Amino acid sequence: MKFLLIIAVALAELVVIALLLYINLFYAGEAMNVYDQIALSLLVVWIGIVICYLAWSTYFYNFNFARSAAFWKKFVAKAKEYEISGEKTEAELYEELAAPRENPYKDETFGMPPGTVRGILALTILMGGISLFIGLFSQDPPLADSVFYSYFQFFEDAFLMVIAFYFGTKGLDIITRRRGDASATPSVERRVQRTAAPDMMDTPPEVVQPKKKSPPVVTKPQPNGKDTASPEKLSPPQPPAQIRDQQINQHYPHIKDTEKSKFLSDEDIEEFADKWKLEIPAVKSVIKVESSGRGFMKDGRPKILFEGHVFWKQLKQAGIAPETYAKQNQDILYPSWTRAHYQGGIGEYNRLERAQLIHEEAALASASWGLFQIMGYHYKSLDYPSILEFVNLQAQTEFEHLKAFGRYIHKFNLLEALQQKDWAAFARGYNGKGYAANKYDIKLENYYRQYSQEETPVT
Repeated sequence: MKFLLIIAVALAELVVIALLLYINLFYAGEAMNVYDQIALSLLVVWIGIVICYLAWSTYFYNFNFARSAAFWKKFVAKAKEYEISGEKTEAELYEELAAPRENPYKDETFGMPPGTVRGILALTILMGGISLFIGLFSQDPPLADSVFYSYFQFFEDAFLMVIAFYFGTKGLDIITRRRGDASATPSVERRVQRTAAPDMMDTPPEVVQPKKKSPPVVTKPQPNGKDTASPEKLSPPQPPAQIRDQQINQHYPHIKDTEKSKFLSDEDIEEFADKWKLEIPAVKSVIKVESSGRGFMKDGRPKILFEGHVFWKQLKQAGIAPETYAKQNQDILYPSWTRAHYQGGIGEYNRLERAQLIHEEAALASASWGLFQIMGYHYKSLDYPSILEFVNLQAQTEFEHLKAFGRYIHKFNLLEALQQKDWAAFARGYNGKGYAANKYDIKLENYYRQYSQEETPVT
């Protein structure tokens, strides 16, 4: 460790010396002004920090396997103690101290945690931009306001590109909104956040009183004889997700590879199963039964199922009498469960959007979301700060669906049932008391057998 640090410091010093020699040649004896000194010092200090950090992290992860020197000192002392007494074997010692046998990030770049190198590159670009911007102040004569502003815009764009490079589509959203790019696809995240406020995160939504000047809910006869609220006042449906991909490929192709795929990979499922000590076929079986294997529709929105009886309860909890709205919204608001009003696919979003006109948060909490069809009202039990945060994450990737499922089975004590393949116990806890009528446990078991056969190698 000390040897590597010495090398790092020596390299940093060599870089500093090389820069100073270059500066002396460049200025040919002329004195540097204060702005150039600040800009240069910033770059030199940052390069030194990066070199020292890379040397340390290489040692820490590739040699110490992400454990401190004190940890391994304790490990060696215990190993000597057990070797003398014969109390435990080496394997038992590793298990007792949870000691790694290899770098947990061995498959990542330089054996460091994911995103480390990408983050260093992004921050280095940012530091370079800041240094160059500081150097602008040294111009003599001073730059005109219009020219200076154009430079400022350039560095602002550079900063936003760094954000896009590191954070993927979130940075892209900033850039497209700044330019007023109407062709960029509006995300579910921005749509559902229109009523969000900081003080609403952990408090029940306020009672929504109908505005006097608001037009009444318009109803019109439907082919099935039911009256439903007209969707004429709703916002237009979102464009297909493919449009957004085209925007990225055309204008920002360099950030495409930094985004996590919208869909789960086999590696994602394997890591999840390993983390929770589950069998891969068991996880795949739940996915298949709950969402037929896909958490998103073709237009890029997460699969949902809106439950009108849950909406009834959610309105009551929000202090609103559901009877007030039930007469004109019989297919989205009813006191007892029924499958009669399910429409599936886009039809469920039509129902959800009409419910949002009555109460935003209660409506979102009354739908089940994504691969595992987790009800929105569980957000607080699963440690999400708000229903809006939960929905926004479900709209991003199936990996977020998987994380929510992990929280769910842990929170509601269903992990052991799934580990032991006790399908009836898991179905009762996950799907409710009526699971037998839907043959939920039988479907799980059948899919488990099917996926188990696929996992078994042919000899």
